[in-house]
Amino acid sequence: MINIDISKFKAITFEDCINNIKDTEIDTYIRRIVSDVISSGKRNHKFNDISDDEKVDYFLRYCLIQIVPSKKWSDYAASIDDTEESLYIYLKRHFFLSTGTFPE
Repeated sequence: MINIDISKFKAITFEDCINNIKDTEIDTYIRRIVSDVISSGKRNHKFNDISDDEKVDYFLRYCLIQIVPSKKWSDYAASIDDTEESLYIYLKRHFFLSTGTFPE
């Protein structure tokens, strides 16, 4: 089961983000969703005007609601052990690449 956990998201290190990308297909899929979520947040939800914790909360909610129930994620998750950590690593990597910030 995957939960919204801001502290877990913040605990992911930069080294985790560069050393734990195992599947380029799921990475591309998550990158597309992250880009859509951040673009929509900036356009419709004043993403740039909210606190860092609110940004992370918004980001996780909107990404997880799209990714977790998807067939692509379900198929990938069936092949790995720690689905939540893996997903959070992908998400933090793309959060950084999309926003230029690395929440810690």
